[in-house]
Amino acid sequence: MKNKKGIVIASIILLYCVISVIYTLLLDGKINWSLLFLAICMIYIIEVAISNNKLLKKKLTK
Repeated sequence: MKNKKGIVIASIILLYCVISVIYTLLLDGKINWSLLFLAICMIYIIEVAISNNKLLKKKLTK
Protein backbone atom coordinates (compact mmCIF):
# COMPACT_ATOMS: atom_id res chain seq x y z
CA MET A 1 0.00 0.00 0.00
CA LYS A 2 1.01 3.63 0.30
CA ASN A 3 2.74 3.19 3.66
CA LYS A 4 5.54 0.99 2.30
CA LYS A 5 7.87 3.97 1.79
CA GLY A 6 7.15 5.18 5.31
CA ILE A 7 7.83 1.75 6.77
CA VAL A 8 11.14 1.55 4.89
CA ILE A 9 12.19 5.02 6.06
CA ALA A 10 11.19 4.24 9.65
CA SER A 11 13.13 0.97 9.48
CA ILE A 12 16.25 2.80 8.27
CA ILE A 13 15.95 5.32 11.11
CA LEU A 14 15.46 2.46 13.57
CA LEU A 15 18.55 0.69 12.25
CA TYR A 16 20.60 3.89 12.56
CA CYS A 17 19.43 4.41 16.15
CA VAL A 18 20.24 0.86 17.19
CA ILE A 19 23.69 0.97 15.58
CA SER A 20 24.42 4.35 17.17
CA VAL A 21 23.33 3.20 20.64
CA ILE A 22 25.49 0.06 20.40
CA TYR A 23 28.44 2.07 19.04
CA THR A 24 28.35 4.65 21.85
CA LEU A 25 27.85 1.90 24.43
CA LEU A 26 30.94 0.06 23.22
CA LEU A 27 33.14 3.15 22.87
CA ASP A 28 32.07 5.29 25.82
CA GLY A 29 30.40 2.76 28.06
CA LYS A 30 27.34 5.03 28.18
CA ILE A 31 23.89 4.64 26.71
CA ASN A 32 22.65 7.39 24.41
CA TRP A 33 19.15 7.63 25.90
CA SER A 34 17.72 10.02 23.33
CA LEU A 35 18.51 7.67 20.45
CA LEU A 36 17.29 4.69 22.44
CA PHE A 37 13.98 6.49 23.04
CA LEU A 38 13.79 7.37 19.33
CA ALA A 39 14.39 3.71 18.44
CA ILE A 40 11.53 2.63 20.71
CA CYS A 41 9.25 5.23 19.14
CA MET A 42 10.19 4.02 15.65
CA ILE A 43 9.26 0.45 16.61
CA TYR A 44 5.78 1.61 17.60
CA ILE A 45 5.42 3.74 14.46
CA ILE A 46 6.31 0.74 12.29
CA GLU A 47 3.81 -1.45 14.16
CA VAL A 48 1.05 1.13 13.72
CA ALA A 49 1.80 1.48 10.01
CA ILE A 50 1.71 -2.29 9.48
CA SER A 51 -1.58 -2.67 11.34
CA ASN A 52 -2.99 0.29 9.40
CA ASN A 53 -2.07 -1.45 6.14
CA LYS A 54 -3.85 -4.61 7.30
CA LEU A 55 -7.00 -2.66 8.20
CA LEU A 56 -6.97 -0.86 4.85
CA LYS A 57 -6.68 -4.18 3.02
CA LYS A 58 -9.64 -5.59 4.97
CA LYS A 59 -11.79 -2.54 4.22
CA LEU A 60 -10.89 -2.55 0.52
CA THR A 61 -11.66 -6.24 0.07
CA LYS A 62 -15.13 -5.99 1.68
